[in-house]
Amino acid sequence: TDIATTTAAAAAASHQEELQVERQQRQQLETELSNVKENAKITLESLTQSNLEKEDLTQKLAGIQQELETAQAQVVTLRDAQATATSLEAESSLSQSLSTKEHE
Repeated sequence: TDIATTTAAAAAASHQEELQVERQQRQQLETELSNVKENAKITLESLTQSNLEKEDLTQKLAGIQQELETAQAQVVTLRDAQATATSLEAESSLSQSLSTKEHE
C-alpha cells in the first residue's frame, strides 16, 4: 500500500503541477488578450482622430477651393472692367483728338 500511496501522491503532485502550468498559461493568455484589446482600442481611437482630422482638412480644402473660384471670378471681372476702361479711354482720346481737329 505504500507503493500505491506514493504512486497516488506522485500522480496528484504531477496533476497539481499540470494544473499550475495551465493556470499560468491561461493567465498569460488573458494578459496578452487584454494587451491586444488595449492596443486595438488605442489604434481605433487614433484612426477615429485621424478621420476627424481628415474630415476637417477636407472641409478646409473645400473652403479654400471656393475662395479660389471666387478670386478667379473676380480676376475675370477686373480684366473685363480694365478692358472696358481701356476701350473708353481710347474712345475718349479719339473724341478729343477729333474735337481738337474740328476746332482747328
